[in-house]
Amino acid sequence: MSSSASQGVPTPRMTRVLLVDSHTLFREGVARLLHEEETIEIVGEVATSVEALEECRRLQPDLVVMDLMTPEVTRCLRKEHPDLRILILSLPRDHAYVSRSQQAGANGYLPKDVDLDTLLQPLRQVAAGRDVFPDEPRQASADAESRRDRLTARETQVLSLVAEGFPTRKIAEQLGISPRTVEAHRRVITQKIGEKKLAGLVRYAIRRGLVSA
Repeated sequence: MSSSASQGVPTPRMTRVLLVDSHTLFREGVARLLHEEETIEIVGEVATSVEALEECRRLQPDLVVMDLMTPEVTRCLRKEHPDLRILILSLPRDHAYVSRSQQAGANGYLPKDVDLDTLLQPLRQVAAGRDVFPDEPRQASADAESRRDRLTARETQVLSLVAEGFPTRKIAEQLGISPRTVEAHRRVITQKIGEKKLAGLVRYAIRRGLVSA
């Protein structure tokens, strides 16, 4: 027998990928490209965030390649599937969008207008466990942090949800903490960033790239 299996060569592990994008032609183009990869299996293609959440529960993919949609979708995927790898493909190149992806828990960000052939290497890197983000937004984010007291990961989550208009009870449910704890985090946030009113918190969250304007 001359097969690689008979010679003791291990079979490469398949990466099971779910594609999420509202544009059918773009989704099909990415799917055709990835079908050529021997170690990638497309397990599903969906158009909406609701379908993405449902199909992740049903299919349990290793990697989701998706448009940015809303940070809340990425946060939900991260919370429900801690080991899931998430690569964002979206049109904006703005620093804020990259920062929003990072804060929400994505593992990579690429502008959607890249040549599809250039998608393969970063996709392989994300699938293999590496994070892939543009260097410039990372530096901009670091510079912004150095100018203010750093928020903890939990405080950042609370701030993002507050800025998106979620009431305390919903934030508590989403994060699995008590409403009293949410209010405590909010008090600390206002002290750290020097903004007490909701409008000020929203403006700060927009500058940090946690929510869109």
